[in-house]
Amino acid sequence: MGNKFKLTILIMLGALSNAFSQSSSIASIKAKIDKDTILIGDQIFYTITVNGQKGVKFQFPAVTDSLGNGIDLVGKPSIDSVITDRDVTITLRYLVTAFDSGEHAMPVLPIVASLNGNADSLFATSSSLFVKTLPKDPNQKDIFDIKPPIREPIVFSEVAPWAGSGLVLVALIVLLIMYLKKRKQNKPFLNLFKPADPPHVVALRELQQIRDDKLWTSDNQKYYYTKLVDILRIYLEGRFGINAPEQTTSEILSEVNKINYSFNGLKDQLQDLLFTADLVKFAKHIPQIYENEQSLNFAFDFVDKTKPEEEVKTESSANDAEQNIVQETIDEQKKLN
Repeated sequence: MGNKFKLTILIMLGALSNAFSQSSSIASIKAKIDKDTILIGDQIFYTITVNGQKGVKFQFPAVTDSLGNGIDLVGKPSIDSVITDRDVTITLRYLVTAFDSGEHAMPVLPIVASLNGNADSLFATSSSLFVKTLPKDPNQKDIFDIKPPIREPIVFSEVAPWAGSGLVLVALIVLLIMYLKKRKQNKPFLNLFKPADPPHVVALRELQQIRDDKLWTSDNQKYYYTKLVDILRIYLEGRFGINAPEQTTSEILSEVNKINYSFNGLKDQLQDLLFTADLVKFAKHIPQIYENEQSLNFAFDFVDKTKPEEEVKTESSANDAEQNIVQETIDEQKKLN
């Protein structure tokens, strides 16, 4: 019994002398915590230091968000290493916390040290961490149920979005009704967008501007014929769908010949006008003033005779209606006399 008792005493003394450390022929390990007592949620550092001979390699365990035993890891551990000619020292610092009160044993993290084909597992001696709750404040009153929300008066800023949405909805409904009514009456909606004038109206208006400006009498005949032919090119594009503004004279005439429309001899005159314009612009040809005027008159005639028939009927109806109004006015005047 005496020998066994002595052996037990020796083992206990050896354990006490290595309270936070373990050593081997290859490497040694030490572990410590900043404090052994904390409040719930407090954070402290748990530090593990390993030291080994030069050339030793350490393999550390993979740690995620918890070390176990109710000890939670906060962030990633920091690693610091010191290498000298004789040894290697590596220090790991884990920022940890705990949210359960009571005693928690710090986890034992196995670290493998290897050197020259020899390997050894190092285990840091476990220590205890005591977690306490906050002491009750003697001045603190008892905890009561949560009070219901306080009713506050409705302010304009809360009602404004709903009122604005309602007004917008009403306005949209009114606009829709107006649009359907105008569409049924075949009238433009709100007159916001004036319909584009037909191609022949635009052409006749611009030709009249040339006549008013008396450009056919100008010395700058190149400008006169260029403007005159451009008006006809744009008219042909809008009336017959020919890309005349981008085509040469021969291409325009070729496209005109393909159109299923009776020009009644106007093609030849159009060809003469286009050729004359080319001679003026590119060959410095100078026609007589009467020839210039004839070209303008032909342009008027060409647009007037090739404009859509519906427009002709509409204009005739408008003229007839105007004559009827005039006649009615004359008749009324005769009755009064």
